[in-house]
Amino acid sequence: MGPKFFSCFKKFTIATCIVVGVGNSMAGTYRDDFEQCLVRSITASEKRTMVRWMYSILSFHPDLPAVRVFSETELDEVDRSMAFIFTRLITQACKSQAVLVSNYEQDGIKKAFGVLGTEAVRAVSSHPDVVRRGQKFVDFLDADYISKSVQVK
Repeated sequence: MGPKFFSCFKKFTIATCIVVGVGNSMAGTYRDDFEQCLVRSITASEKRTMVRWMYSILSFHPDLPAVRVFSETELDEVDRSMAFIFTRLITQACKSQAVLVSNYEQDGIKKAFGVLGTEAVRAVSSHPDVVRRGQKFVDFLDADYISKSVQVK
């Protein structure tokens, strides 16, 4: 487990590791259809807005005070944009799927939007600058120490 392991390891980004835990393992047929419609129907611009909205929310965590870069006006703007996206997807683009999932699968709409959020983060996290920055921590790993620690004796 030497350089080849760490070469492969570098290919992972922090964002990818974070979103892998969001699953779709127990989705019903209606939720599956709704999720597929959401992913198909959201635009690239709307994905960026979703990520900006998520970033604005995370910036309120007490451990992240330095990342709070949104003015109140910008926060209101991104909240309005998210409300518009949410409304458009449920009442227009994916209305028939939304009706079915809301009638037959408890929490289906909420869980489907979780999957959509994951897709939005994946789209943004695949940008080369984000990937490059996400791999930066590997420069500080002690590869020899880790390799020796996980070797079977």
